[in-house]
Amino acid sequence: MPFPIIWLLPITISIVLLFYATRNSELFIPMKRDEYELHKDVENLKDLLIEMTVNWKHAEERITQQQIVIEQLRNELDSFKFISNSNKVNILVIAVQNDDLDIDKELLSIFNSGIDYTVLSNNVTKSSILKELARNSYEIIHVISHADENGIHLSNDIAESGWWLRVKQQYRINLLFLNACKTLDIVDKFYDNSCAIGTTGDVKDVDAILFAKDFYNWFANGKTAKESFDLAKLSLSTKASRLVRITGDCDIHI
Repeated sequence: MPFPIIWLLPITISIVLLFYATRNSELFIPMKRDEYELHKDVENLKDLLIEMTVNWKHAEERITQQQIVIEQLRNELDSFKFISNSNKVNILVIAVQNDDLDIDKELLSIFNSGIDYTVLSNNVTKSSILKELARNSYEIIHVISHADENGIHLSNDIAESGWWLRVKQQYRINLLFLNACKTLDIVDKFYDNSCAIGTTGDVKDVDAILFAKDFYNWFANGKTAKESFDLAKLSLSTKASRLVRITGDCDIHI
């Protein structure tokens, strides 16, 4: 009995279905892999957006804090009554370079008060001081240096008390501020003269800077030299406040 061809039909159909199933599975595998990679990229983007959002919030907080600080600084500046152009005082700052003196901080304390000043710091000698005084008019001389019983230490010399007295008289200096240690001998010479500020002993640099800062802030706000001196002493420790001295006619103000 011949083999019926119809019997081959189920087998053929099964082979064809198996063939297409195999081909479709091969086609779907890369599609599933692409979908997985796409899902990963989406998740990574979500994480990146969350991180950017957090960073942006932190940036906003920092900006807000900076704005608060700026506003506080503006309020502090507004509270100071700086000197007008018609009411200026010129200061000659004689800054003798020494490794253990923070001259920049002391200069900043004067600058922040709003008072004009000129700095003489390179090769400070008696001659260079006199040349500058002859060139420009100054009401105040502020000295940053070391000193002892012999006088103020300059770059290569010592300016004794008698020399400073002659300078004040000749150039009509209203205030001599000797922010150096042991300047009592010089200051005492101005008892019957114009105003002088000095020290009776060794003053720490940090105290000298703090005292100068407060003195010029009060002085710039209209207090007399004597009032500014007394108010500036309040910022010092008891021990440091005993080391500063003022003599002469100190009822001067801006």
